[in-house]
Amino acid sequence: MRIFVFVPSCLERGNASLTRIRPRHKKGMPLQSATLFHDALRGLRFLHAYGWVHGNVKPNNIGVLTHPLRAVLLDLGQMAPLAAGTKRAATPGCGGTVNYLSLEREMDECDHGIDIWPWGLSDTS
Repeated sequence: MRIFVFVPSCLERGNASLTRIRPRHKKGMPLQSATLFHDALRGLRFLHAYGWVHGNVKPNNIGVLTHPLRAVLLDLGQMAPLAAGTKRAATPGCGGTVNYLSLEREMDECDHGIDIWPWGLSDTS
């Protein structure tokens, strides 16, 4: 199974990068990766709590600051207001990155879950 994680060698160069690698052990992701993953999810929680949806969450839209180590959300151009408990109409073929779009965004009404969908993507080949 392949999963998206931050690669520490990229962090040492100060580059923001998520890539696919095979886990070396069954204990989960490295601490640095978990910290950055958690930071990015906290950023989404903040947006959602204040009535916004990011709309284009993907590995390239998560920036990495190395001192101190933390993640920040980038590319806020697809952000849209979306109050808690409401839904927005489908936007087929409009905005976002095809490989990371949730199905409901393209086919049905959707809520903040469209920002969570990309986190569940994994390559099981």
